[in-house]
Amino acid sequence: MKLFSPFVMTLFLTPLLIAGCSSHKEPVADLPELEQTGPIWGDGAEAKEEYIDAARFSTEPTTVGTIYYSASPAQGMVVDSPAFAQGRINVTVLDKNGKKIPIVQSKGDYYIQSVKGENYTLYFENISNTGYEVIVTADGIDSVTGKDGSYRNPGYILFPGNTITVRGFRQTKSEYKPFVFYEKESPYIKGSREGTDANIGVIGFALFELTTPKIPKETKPNAFPAQTNMFRLDQ
Repeated sequence: MKLFSPFVMTLFLTPLLIAGCSSHKEPVADLPELEQTGPIWGDGAEAKEEYIDAARFSTEPTTVGTIYYSASPAQGMVVDSPAFAQGRINVTVLDKNGKKIPIVQSKGDYYIQSVKGENYTLYFENISNTGYEVIVTADGIDSVTGKDGSYRNPGYILFPGNTITVRGFRQTKSEYKPFVFYEKESPYIKGSREGTDANIGVIGFALFELTTPKIPKETKPNAFPAQTNMFRLDQ
């Protein structure tokens, strides 16, 4: 059942970001430039930005996922790309060279071993026929707004059967600040009024199932546009 609140209706009228959508099924080292967002400090890389109208089925996310990172190796079972939202969304963490970082599952949580100071990228693959909005946080900071992570923030659109790649925090409409592994102190948090160092070491994402506006069917040109189907019969 579709649930609409004033907030959801606002989402329907407010464009959401489309982030590097692709039909490619495997992450590659030469990743495309993406739509990343976030704080407004520091040097950034070039990014692009597109929008689409969309609405959430519910104000609550379908799934919330977390991946913890640390310089210490995690103990547990290595998984290729964890699946979320009832197996519909695969999530991969890539290193600075575009290679998969092994993800370890232990007691229901996911962990990766990080290298301090190195960039990383998040890769989402939608293997379902349903569209999702993906809200991404790094160290508790939202990748779109640069503020504390919240379900009320806008996210990226992940179309059915497609992928998105999120590389960092958006700084302006044309730049993003790459995600970086930190240990105790983060310049993102130092440069922002939001966030706390206590949240360093966690990557988060909330997945919202979407309903999108129907695309009007294409109509053929009309030879008699003023015709009203009111006919006069000759007497």
